[in-house]
Amino acid sequence: MPKKHYVDYLDNNLRLRTFLSVKKGKIYSFCIQLEWVEWKTYPFGIEEEIESIVRFDHESGGKHDVEVEGLHMDIYKKGKNRKYKVEEKFPRKSLNEYPKYCILYVQDNIKSILRRFLQ
Repeated sequence: MPKKHYVDYLDNNLRLRTFLSVKKGKIYSFCIQLEWVEWKTYPFGIEEEIESIVRFDHESGGKHDVEVEGLHMDIYKKGKNRKYKVEEKFPRKSLNEYPKYCILYVQDNIKSILRRFLQ
């Protein structure tokens, strides 16, 4: 099953992680996640500390199957390391359209998403 994993740094403290798995030309699973990055300096080098900001995910036939339950977005608060809220009011799309829709949603709403995360 072909898998693709991308990490796009949007600035020093933000990155967008995209994971796609395809089976027979159809998306089998995906995860689109906006992440907060803090850089920590240690005597042996620099490391990233990552926190989820929002996450969309899907697995065909699994716990989060968007074809069955629709798309949802997990929402996190800075420093909490657990889901704060789940938003479920998203339009129905074909399965192969969802990853692009999720990426565009994050890009179009990044200011309000960040404001909610940092409050």
